Amino acid sequence: NMNSVDEFFDEGTLVLLTGVTGFLGKLVLEKLLRCSNSSIAVLIRSKNGVSPQERFRDEVMGTPVFDLVRQIYGSHQLDTMVADRVRILSGDLLNENLGFSDVC
Repeated sequence: NMNSVDEFFDEGTLVLLTGVTGFLGKLVLEKLLRCSNSSIAVLIRSKNGVSPQERFRDEVMGTPVFDLVRQIYGSHQLDTMVADRVRILSGDLLNENLGFSDVC
């Protein structure tokens, strides 16, 4: 019986998270960052000429959802944690093979 995020995700686990630019996706990402040591891959599509990296910075990390984790760790340490644990993948769930050019 696993009651917490850190018990469910072993260290070294890679979590693929989609929908991270939406409210629920942001909450899940914040919880994973705050309560686990897992690595997180986030799938984000380009939108209106804005790159996935820019969307992650502005639409995800730049929101109040991350205020608590920012208070706990400080902005610099949070930035370092995100750089170490979060990988931004450019893709789209609606495209074949998620929009990746080569699957295998």
